[in-house]
Amino acid sequence: MNYVSEDELNRLEKEERRFYHLTSLLWKKFANDKFKPYQKIENSVYKEMRNIEKRLHSSLVNELKNRDLETNLVKNQNGLNNILIVDYKNIFLNEEKILKDIFNALQNAFKIEEQFDFKKLYLEQNYTKINVIILECGKILNSVMYSFPLYRVLEGNNNNKLSFLDLMMPVYLEDSLIKKLNLEKWTTSIPDLNYTEKIMFKLSECYNYISHVIQFKYLEELIQNKEDTVGLNITQEYINSATDLINKRVQLCIDYCSYLLNSLDFSENNIKENAELQEIFNGIEVIYTNLLPTEMDNQTEDYNIKLNFEEMENWYNDFFHVLDGIYHIYKHLASYKIKTNTMDR
Repeated sequence: MNYVSEDELNRLEKEERRFYHLTSLLWKKFANDKFKPYQKIENSVYKEMRNIEKRLHSSLVNELKNRDLETNLVKNQNGLNNILIVDYKNIFLNEEKILKDIFNALQNAFKIEEQFDFKKLYLEQNYTKINVIILECGKILNSVMYSFPLYRVLEGNNNNKLSFLDLMMPVYLEDSLIKKLNLEKWTTSIPDLNYTEKIMFKLSECYNYISHVIQFKYLEELIQNKEDTVGLNITQEYINSATDLINKRVQLCIDYCSYLLNSLDFSENNIKENAELQEIFNGIEVIYTNLLPTEMDNQTEDYNIKLNFEEMENWYNDFFHVLDGIYHIYKHLASYKIKTNTMDR
């Protein structure tokens, strides 16, 4: 049984012979010149590497420019290296599309024509991964840095969507790194965005707490069956503490939505002039629909959640829509505030 096609074996053999041929030629020249031009050969290699770097940078800039993305590649600045800063001229709503555009640009710019090309050697020495920071309208809106592993960029991806293999887990951008890169955040200049970002983090925490309570409820049942009084008390204390934190974060979200409804002008005429306001209102509706496991009591300002286990599991699934809703608000609120701030100047 043949596990590799004959054509593939022939191609690999051809590449291998070519590699040995080039190596032999280099060694022959080196030996014939009595090993003297070592420095010349070394300098020639360094020169070629520098040329490759220039061509790569130019190619990458052009690839991104063709996708309406301005870029700056940070190299050896303030102890930082190989960070690609991409500026998108609008507030983007489809994050995957932007990342896919960047990924495709990297693929085209880093494409290897021959297996033993110096270009591949240069990339492997300098780009084990490509870090990307995306600016929106010139500043950071989402404080994260994405990373594409080099091997995935070189392998290529023919799918329309990014695979989880194409993109490493985003990391949070610390203020110290932002300062080193001389970048700015929209949350610094627009207080409402700073407030919204904090609510986003609080709701993400709340989502995790709900998951913890569900897990601990299962543990509580096991402990009860084994009559472990100490373990049961510790578990119950954590569940009570987590439930209290969930209540506080839910209340923060209710207060935040009320703040938006009172501070923004949702009149019919204003919505016609500013489509972002309708999207913000839609996001608030999504949150109110999924924020609570039971109907909200309109007669009270504070709402304490009392759950049974079955409600908790269903609510966990619904709460994911709350995270979508707050992110939807954040992006459209940013678009609205940036536009109105620019008009006020």
